[in-house]
Amino acid sequence: MGNLLDRGRESNMMEIRLLLQRVYLFAPGFTNNNFRNRKTNEEEREKPKVSREYNQKTLCLMGFVQNDDDEWVKKAVATPFQEIQEEEAEEKEAEEKDLEEVEAVAEGRSDGDVLVTASPRTPTAGQSISSGSHETRLALLEALVSDLKDQVLLVHCDMWAGFDEIKSILASHTIDMEIITHAACSARHHHNNMITTYRKILWDWRQSSIIKMTKLTLTQDHMTDLVSRTTSYVTQTCDIFINKDRDL
Repeated sequence: MGNLLDRGRESNMMEIRLLLQRVYLFAPGFTNNNFRNRKTNEEEREKPKVSREYNQKTLCLMGFVQNDDDEWVKKAVATPFQEIQEEEAEEKEAEEKDLEEVEAVAEGRSDGDVLVTASPRTPTAGQSISSGSHETRLALLEALVSDLKDQVLLVHCDMWAGFDEIKSILASHTIDMEIITHAACSARHHHNNMITTYRKILWDWRQSSIIKMTKLTLTQDHMTDLVSRTTSYVTQTCDIFINKDRDL
């Protein structure tokens, strides 16, 4: 009874709020005569004025809905009695749907079947479910918990399989990296050895060139000295012969 009174008060407050919103929205565009002649039927739908000051969100908050013709109309406000009837009808429909799902699953599943991931509203086999909504919901919750356990187990198995696969991939990549590293080190050592060998060859060639150039320089000096001495000797000899001829 108290719940009905609370719903009645909430409905009255909603009607007063909607009435104030309507007055605030439509008062500038109406005359006193139009306001007096306006119908107050709760189920009547009215078209709001097109105004740039109000967007779709504001109209929805004020209780307007958009029909098939893209026109904004006032949504009819239901009385507390109508709301109670609608809620009871929705609960009854949900219970019937739940019972149908439970019966269908219970008939289609045998005792030896392995539980697989099903709908969140699917109960397990062998559960006795009465026609009451609480028992039905409890059975559905138990089925949901069972399904969640199976899903968690499957996720756990998938995670371990994924971890094993990752470990194997890392191991194979580690082996490949070791092979590549060994090949790179071998190439580096070979390159260093080649550089050392070529450097030694160049150094030997340089030393050999220096020695040869030194020998050539010494030979050149010796030849120059020999030529100079020979020239001097020839000159002296010629002078001697010339002087003898003069004396004769």
